[in-house]
Amino acid sequence: MRDKNIGRWTAGLLFASAALAADLPDGVHPTIATDLYQEWVETDNATYAGMIIGFALLAIFWFYTLGSLINDEIKRHKKYDKEIEDKIAMMPDLGLDKQELDEKFIALKNKKKGDDDLD
Repeated sequence: MRDKNIGRWTAGLLFASAALAADLPDGVHPTIATDLYQEWVETDNATYAGMIIGFALLAIFWFYTLGSLINDEIKRHKKYDKEIEDKIAMMPDLGLDKQELDEKFIALKNKKKGDDDLD
């Protein structure tokens, strides 16, 4: 219930702000504060330089984060593959046959698949 009200409230605010902006005189723009307007201020080159630097740093952080996530997944997959290889190597010591277990797994999988077809 609360989420619906927030969505409606936000949509109402957006509509109201668009309607207000349409009625403003030239050269004036609304600010966040209620019933407060200020004259448009021309920006200088330092402002644009700050924006460019800010967006460039944001892009660098995004790519760093994405690279870290990919690197972590690669390490995790390598670790998992090594653990699987180690467990398969331990199977003969435990008296287990990999081929026999694979066949049992496939038979159970096919049986389960057949049960799903009945639904």
